[in-house]
Amino acid sequence: MTKFQFRKLLTFLGISQGRLSRETGLTRTAIGNYYNGRRPVQNTLAWGLSLKEEINEKNKRIIFLEKKLSRLSPKARN
Repeated sequence: MTKFQFRKLLTFLGISQGRLSRETGLTRTAIGNYYNGRRPVQNTLAWGLSLKEEINEKNKRIIFLEKKLSRLSPKARN
């Protein structure tokens, strides 16, 4: 994962560097090194963030479908 992919993923997930450091147990300096491209992102960290991204995408899809369902008439729901 490149630093640009890492930055894009953090932006997409809405996670700050500080929050990510608290959730992963890494220091803010380590996260900053990944963010600025001084060190390559660890495979386990990239994998965990990708899982979180997939969960967010699924949640967005579920919310979208629930909104569509709420607009249907009661007869169409059955």
